[in-house]
Amino acid sequence: GELNGFMVFRRFRDMAGNSVVSVADWLLASDDKAGFALLLTQGIAELSPGTETINIWINKQDGLSSVLPKLCFVRRGEAPVIFASNLDALARY
Repeated sequence: GELNGFMVFRRFRDMAGNSVVSVADWLLASDDKAGFALLLTQGIAELSPGTETINIWINKQDGLSSVLPKLCFVRRGEAPVIFASNLDALARY
């Protein structure tokens, strides 16, 4: 076989203590919607037991964004993008 892409998931608890899985990043060999859907559904199937929320951020102009409604993802609104360096974030704690 050959590697066509990968997807990185992050599991954490929100402030209310709910388990959340977030799609942190992905890389595909091409803009293959079927491959994107396959990686996403495999990750969800593996990580969803005991999870309250699964989320992903994607640019709505990205061709892959059309896959998400078919997988029952619902657009909740605009999301601000916040940039910070790790040193800045660590200095606050």
